[in-house]
Amino acid sequence: MKKAFNKVVAIAAALPIALTQGLSVVTYAEVAEPEVFSVDSMLYIAPDKTESEWGTKAESALIQMEGVNQTLDVASILDAAHFSGKNAEYVEKLKACLVGDPVVQVKDSVIYVTGQVDATSYVQSNIIQAIKNELTKQGAASLVDKIDFSMLEKKGTYTAVVNGYGVSDSKTFVGGGNFVDEDGNTVTPSTAKAYIASTVQDLKVELTTKMAMYDTYADLTDLLDTYQKKLNKAYDYANKAFKKVYSNTFADADSFAAWAQAEFYERTTRFAVPGSVAELAEYSDLLNKVVEEVNSVASSTGAQVTFDVTMDDVIATLNEASNFTFDAADSVYTVTFQVPDAEADDVKVAYEAANPDREYVSSYKTVTIKGTLIGASAYFNVVRTITDKEKDETSTTTTTTTVSGETTTTTSETTTTVSGDSTTTTSDTTTTVSGDSTTTTSDTTTTVSGDSTTTTSDTTTTVSGDSTTTTSDTTTTVSGDSTTTTSDTTTTVSGDSTTTTSDTTTTVSDDSTTTTSDTTTTTTDTTPVVPVGTTTLVIEVNPENFYFSVDERAFDPADLFSKFIAIDEDGTQFDMLSAEGAVSFDGATPKSVYEDAGAPYYVGEVKATFTNPFDPEAEPVAVEVNPTVYIGVKGDTNLSGLVQVEDSVAMLSYYASAAANLSPKFVEDDEVLNKFVYFLSDIDTEAKTGANVAGVNTISVEDAVSNLAFYAQQSAALDPQWPDVVPSLKSLEGSCWYEG
Repeated sequence: MKKAFNKVVAIAAALPIALTQGLSVVTYAEVAEPEVFSVDSMLYIAPDKTESEWGTKAESALIQMEGVNQTLDVASILDAAHFSGKNAEYVEKLKACLVGDPVVQVKDSVIYVTGQVDATSYVQSNIIQAIKNELTKQGAASLVDKIDFSMLEKKGTYTAVVNGYGVSDSKTFVGGGNFVDEDGNTVTPSTAKAYIASTVQDLKVELTTKMAMYDTYADLTDLLDTYQKKLNKAYDYANKAFKKVYSNTFADADSFAAWAQAEFYERTTRFAVPGSVAELAEYSDLLNKVVEEVNSVASSTGAQVTFDVTMDDVIATLNEASNFTFDAADSVYTVTFQVPDAEADDVKVAYEAANPDREYVSSYKTVTIKGTLIGASAYFNVVRTITDKEKDETSTTTTTTTVSGETTTTTSETTTTVSGDSTTTTSDTTTTVSGDSTTTTSDTTTTVSGDSTTTTSDTTTTVSGDSTTTTSDTTTTVSGDSTTTTSDTTTTVSGDSTTTTSDTTTTVSDDSTTTTSDTTTTTTDTTPVVPVGTTTLVIEVNPENFYFSVDERAFDPADLFSKFIAIDEDGTQFDMLSAEGAVSFDGATPKSVYEDAGAPYYVGEVKATFTNPFDPEAEPVAVEVNPTVYIGVKGDTNLSGLVQVEDSVAMLSYYASAAANLSPKFVEDDEVLNKFVYFLSDIDTEAKTGANVAGVNTISVEDAVSNLAFYAQQSAALDPQWPDVVPSLKSLEGSCWYEG
């Protein structure tokens, strides 16, 4: 497989974090341009552009910050969070569990934050003390000092990762994290539930052992079940968040915030969240401290990177914003909103200079923020939308040609008037040629106004000699979804004369089409023939036949053969692909062939047989030329036979390379195999092109996220099905999950 980068950083919700082989580093000039990140700079679009280039600034900043190895003063950040109520309680619990300050490192455009956690004091004062109280309450106080609670006193190292490689093009950061306890056990989001359940089981074993040892009994089932229920409830919330589907619109930020707060409080009131833009002011000190600490880290290596974001700027921008949308599906959450175009005056100048026949009317910007729960990715982009119109314009063209002798007179006059949405074109043409005279008269008027278009055309053509006379009157009116065409046509050709008279009226309105036509047609009859004597086969196979390992549909000969011709002794040819049952694979399916092969993927022939449909006693005959099929696991980019985190990483690497116009390939030296791997990796459209096709199919971040979602459910033994992970497959024609 192509190794597009020397180091691949695998970051996903179903981590462990896979760090393999090093990302190649892009080097800049010795002196880099200063990069300042503010609300205005993030929203800025150059007047002659239609999309923000903030990702280029971010990539430049990460490259400048290469080699950062600096502590982050988390304690001061938490102290700046002047929360009240439940939020304040959670801040204090968090502070009690953190040990010292974490270290921030930047390497190959990846940010690592590593720190220590010790939950001993929290566990002792809450969970362990509750167990001791219950033992005492049930008369088993003698066990309190004999039980070993160390399995609950968790200590270890946490690591958070933010991957910014390729952000200049993808405008996406991908994150993740894990926790490694003091016994070396790695805990990720996908394994946390099992890890905690195992810890509770260890506690139950310890309690049971000590009760038996000291002949003292207490029933702690209800208490322990309470903790298990809390854990299950938390995961239920997460699962509901993954499956939740939204599609909402809001006039402004306040209405969006109020709705979001109400939705949040329906699920939990453990945290307080703002219900209006003004309430964001409570977070001003926290944001200011975060910005201060980030600037300290960024400047530790001399990087010219500055963050200048204040809550006042954020609030001002949101108060100006309008037309909010919030959509959620398949664990992908998307927010969009519109803001005024701060560069409008300069945009008008640049746009009209580049488009002299158009007039700038207005413009605005649309901000898109997209987050994925599975895969922990964050996307941000700003695009400009310009409204324009055609400049008012009237043009007239007149041509007159006169030739004496055998006189030829040509008169042509065209007038076109464009005003706003209305366009009228009038064309008159007269041609007279003496001798075997030819007379042509053509009058055409076309008027376009709004959604209404009317065209009237009169044509008369007379040619002497073996005279041809054509008379055509046509009127076409298009208004909204309604189209009416009336046509009278008379054609006379002498010699082996043909006369056609046609009166036709056609009306198309929405889904209704009515046609009235008088037609005379002469046709010849054909007589079918059948094969005679010995049959010869001419066969051509299709070279690229890709299937998924779970496809239970029988192989279709029309898919695998481009030609399957039977030729009898008289030389008559018959297409056997259209003859039912003539070509068969004996009921074989991609699934049966894959399972029989017992390999991570299958590349090989499938055996076909031919039965002469014109001979009722014919036996199937093995075909000497058989098609080669490629069968693999959907989402298995590295052809291991499994869907793994590494597959999603390869998809993200492909996406980043394509976004940088690097023409990536999954397989470098085998074009057909490369197309096959592309087919396995293109989760949503299952394309067989072997490369991205603009507007049709691409290897995208969404493909990687869907693959991670499948992997996460698979790791949790949930028996995932692709149509549940990607519902659009049910409507994808050609897919084995297609439902029509």
